[in-house]
Amino acid sequence: MKNRFLNLSFALLVILGASGNGFGQDKSKMTAGGKAAYSLSTISKTNGDAYSYLSGGSVGAFFSYKVITGLSVIAELNYCKKGAKEVDMSLVYRDDSPYLSDRMTRADFLFQTLEIPLLVNYNAFENNAFALKAFVGPSF
Repeated sequence: MKNRFLNLSFALLVILGASGNGFGQDKSKMTAGGKAAYSLSTISKTNGDAYSYLSGGSVGAFFSYKVITGLSVIAELNYCKKGAKEVDMSLVYRDDSPYLSDRMTRADFLFQTLEIPLLVNYNAFENNAFALKAFVGPSF
C-alpha cells in the first residue's frame, strides 16, 4: 500500500509538473494548477530528540494572481499526511485513558489535515532564464 501511494504521488508530480510548465509560459495574470509532494515527517520531544520519520505526502491545487511583474499572490488547498513512527502513547493519552494499555505503549501517529496556505511570491529575475523566488505567508 505504501509503495502504491509513493508511485501514485510520483506519477502525479511528474504529470502536474509537466502541465505546470504550460502554465508558466502563459502571460496571463491568473494561473491555476495542481501539485503533489512526498515528505518525511517526525514529531520532536521536549528534550530535543525526535521520533522515527514517517512517510507521507500532500496533494492539492493552487490559484495564482500576478499583481505586478515579479509579484504574485497564491492561494492553495492541500491535503497532507504527516506524523511519526513509534510514538510513546503516554504522551498522547492520559494515564487513566482506556486507550492506553500495556499492549500498546508505542504506535505510529498520523495527522491527516487540510492546509490553506496564502502566499506572496516575489520573483527577482522573472524575465531571465535564472529564477530566484521567495514565498512568504501563513498557512491555516
